Order: sequence, then structure tokens, then C-alpha cells
Amino acid sequence: MQHIFKFFLLNFYKSNKKLILFYMIFNLILYPINSIYIPRLFSELINKVSVKKNCRKGIDKELNDGLNFINDFKNKNIPNLIVFISIISIIAGLLFKFKRDIYSKIFPKYKMWLRKHLFSKTLEKKNYDFEEQKVGKEIMRIEDLIYSIREIFNFTIVNVVEFLTMGLVIIIFLSFKSKLISFLVFLQIFIIGLILYFSFDKIKEVSLQKISSFYNIADNIDNSFNNLSNILINSQIKNEVNKNQKFSNTYKEKYEKSLNILNNLLLKIRFVTVLTLMIILIVAYKMNIKKQISSVNFTLIVIILLHFQNYLYNQSWDISMIMDRVVQIKYHEEYLTNLLMPDHNSKNLNNIIKEGKIDINNISFKYKKTNKYVIKNLSLSVLPNEKIAIIGKSGSGKSTLVKLLIRFFKLDKGIIKIDNVSHTDINIEHLRNNINYVNQNTLLFDKNIYYNISYGSNTKNNKNYINTLLEKYDLRTIYNNLEHGLETEAGPKGSKLSLGMQKVTILMRGLMRNSKIIIFDEPLAGLDQITREKVINLIIGETENKTIMVITHDQEIIPYMDKVVNLKDINNV
Repeated sequence: MQHIFKFFLLNFYKSNKKLILFYMIFNLILYPINSIYIPRLFSELINKVSVKKNCRKGIDKELNDGLNFINDFKNKNIPNLIVFISIISIIAGLLFKFKRDIYSKIFPKYKMWLRKHLFSKTLEKKNYDFEEQKVGKEIMRIEDLIYSIREIFNFTIVNVVEFLTMGLVIIIFLSFKSKLISFLVFLQIFIIGLILYFSFDKIKEVSLQKISSFYNIADNIDNSFNNLSNILINSQIKNEVNKNQKFSNTYKEKYEKSLNILNNLLLKIRFVTVLTLMIILIVAYKMNIKKQISSVNFTLIVIILLHFQNYLYNQSWDISMIMDRVVQIKYHEEYLTNLLMPDHNSKNLNNIIKEGKIDINNISFKYKKTNKYVIKNLSLSVLPNEKIAIIGKSGSGKSTLVKLLIRFFKLDKGIIKIDNVSHTDINIEHLRNNINYVNQNTLLFDKNIYYNISYGSNTKNNKNYINTLLEKYDLRTIYNNLEHGLETEAGPKGSKLSLGMQKVTILMRGLMRNSKIIIFDEPLAGLDQITREKVINLIIGETENKTIMVITHDQEIIPYMDKVVNLKDINNV
């Protein structure tokens, strides 16, 4: 956990040290004014109203200690003191407003900083260890982590500073009035701390159950939305709603249990604060009777403690909620550790891939949490500028082999070399810029077709180049029925385009990048016969002097290949 808080709390603090320190120091100044000085003024006001006129002189002498810098108002009439209290209260209000202004600069920035780093770290992690994401769950996880980490950071620099400042100032101030009362306030804080400490394990247990049930809801919703068309086609709306409701009911039970534990905890703390206040008031009253403290100080102690006890109770609630937030970070500890400490080593070599030679030597691979190898002791060599077809039955490992080639996954055994260099030593951007994987399952962005074809390409004047290429191979006609042609928005996941349009768009994207090695995964699937012939011409015509691998079940493209490899002949599973 330490490395997680170090990254998400300390790194932001270091980059915004001046503003955060100013905010903390500002609190150090503001809270003594609010918790000590203003209550003292009200204490003087109350005593000026209540004390008999013939006793006022003796009491006014004592007031000089607290108001010796306001000679125009002290020892004068009550209206002047009321005016002064009003002025100080307005100043305090302005200071609090200024404090909130600083807060509004720090925490929106911090929230943006957290989102940026969680998002970028997630992409960096998947860059070397790819797996399909449950998008809904991932979004909820990131937003939940942002909220939790932000609250912990806020508590650290705001509540902790406020509490330590207020508690220390009050204890020191009261020690000058009565060491016994000061000790009782300290003892109260210590007991509340013990109660919170011994309650943590129980909070942790229930919070983990609550969080787990929350992400069960996220999983179910994500699954439902990803299969929305299936739900609608099969009239399963009611069943999906009922299924989600079951998960929601479980979460509700765990959440209520968690709140009950927190409420019981606060009840104990309330009992301690009320009991402590009663004891202190009795002690202060007896001291007042014995003339050990004046009526002014008795009133002052009452006002300060009423304010502090309420503050202490609220802080206890905040602490208990932060304990819950810490548990949430603990729940994601493995996930965050993997993000912050990626397990990959590379020499990051650039300018390696020039010829396009591929050597796959005795590699083996199995997916996480399985014992069955998808690829075992597989070897294959592809010469520069060679065009090979890889065939085999579904599930034989064709697509997995390609993903290993571009380092989506880590090999369990063996080595892959590109132009005689281990692919793990090659800078991953350089590797993927020069090994272009045209995946049959690629989803399109909800942008126009030009954008989707150009995505990842550095070619200038993309629209002119795209138009020329489509016309050259007579493929522009496939988009003729679209109202705005290639300016048409593809829709979420390309849903506004036919499967043929999607396929051609993806193939065009693959050819837009100047990669030395291009891998086509089922490039003819879902296309009519005429379009197939055009696509074959496109692939062969635009891949001269490039190394080509085509994963296919279609015989039409085989005659154009230099070599055909059946995966069952080289994969020893």
C-alpha cells in the first residue's frame, strides 16, 4: 500500500508543493481564530451582558488579556463589542471563502491528475500484457479510485492539519486555564482514537464485501450493455432487469450492514464526547465556585468545548469514512500495484526493423489462469518480403500467434526475432509501427470514415490519398449508399456501417501505415465475391516489398501467397 500512496499522494504534492503548503499554513492561521478567538469574544459579550454593572470593572481588567489590541472597543459599551465581533466574523468568513478558493484550485486539478495517470498507466500496462477490458467495470473502477484517493488526499492535507491544529491549540490554551481540563480533552481524543483503531478490522471486513458486491453489479451491467442486441432480439429485458436487481439487493444488504457498523461506532464516540463534556463542565463549575477560574473563563471553556466536541464528532465520522476509502484502495491493491510496477524489461531498441524477416523459435504460450497450452514448441521462419498464408481450424492458435508476435502477451517459452533481434528488446512503438496487425475484430470509432481509415497513420493529405486508393481499386462504391459518403459517422463501434463497409475501412487503415510487416486476419470474411476480388487486388497491389502474413480460411487468396503454413503441422499442442 505504501508505494500506492507514495505515487498518488506524494507525487502530486511534490508537483504542487507551494500551493498545498500555502493552503495548509492558511488553515493553521484560520482555525485558531475560529476555534479560540471568536469564542472568547462571545464569552466576553455574554459576561458583559450578564455581569452587574458594579462588578464590571474587575471583570474588564481580565478581558484586557484577550482584547488588548482593540483599545477603541474594549471596556466600552456592548454595541461596540457586537460591532467588533461582527467585523471579526466577516473577516473570518472572507478567510474561509479564500480557503475554499484555494481548495477549488487544488482538488479539481488533482482529480484531473488522477484520471490522467490512471488512464495512462492502464494503457501502458495493457501495452505489454493485453486482455480485453470490461469497459463499464473499468470506468466505474477508475472513477471510484479517483474519488477514494481524492478523499484520502483531502483528509490528509485538510482534516488532519485542521484537527491537529485545533486539538493542539485547544489543549495548550486550556492548560493555561486548567491542566486537569486540558488533560481530559487529550484523554477524550486518545480514547476515540483507540475506538477507531480497534474498529478497523470490522469495517474492513464488511467494506470488502460491500465493494465486491458493487463490482458484481458493474460486471452484470457491462455484460448486459455489451450484449444489448441479443437481449432485445430475444426479449430478455425483464430477465436482465431482475438479474441486476438481485445483485443490487445483495449490494444494498452489504451497504446497510456497513452503515450500521459506522453508526454504532459513532454512537460510541458520541457517548465518549458527551460524557467527557459533562465531566469537564462539572470540573469547570467546581473550579468557578472555588474562584479557581473566573466566570469569563468558565463561559469561554463551555463555548470552546461545545464547538470542539461537535467538530470532534464530525471528524470521527470523516475518519470512519476514510477508513472505508482506505479499504477500497486495499481492495484494488493488486490492480494498482500492477499498474504502477509493470513487469516488463526491454532494451527499447529503435530502427531495427528494415528487412521484415521473422524467426519464431520453439515458442510456447498459455493464457492466464489456465494450464492448457494454446501454442507449444512452435517454430516458423518468414523471409523478407515473403507472403505466407497461415491456415488451420478455428481455435488452433492463429490469432494468438500474431498477438505474441506484436507482444500483446508474454511468451512462456522460446524466442521471436525480427530481423535477428529478439522482439522483446525492440521498442514496442517501433515494433508495432512496423508490424501492422489488421485484426478482423477491430471496432471502429464513432467518427467519420476518413478518421477511422486514417487512425494511426502519419500520411499527409489523408483524404486525397484515401480517395485515390479507393478509386484505384474500385472500392469507393461500397460507401455510395451513405448520405454523406466518407464523411458519414460510423456510429458506436461502427454500428451505422454494414459489415462490408467496416471490413474495407479496417483494411484501408492497415494499408495507410508504412509498416514493413503486415498481418491480415481473415481479410475476406463477410465480403461478397466481387468485393473479395477487389480486396485481394488491394492487398497484393499495395504490399510490394513488404512481408505479409495472411490468416485465412478462404482459398481465393492462397494462389497469391509464396507459402502456405498449416498451423496443425507446426503447433505441438
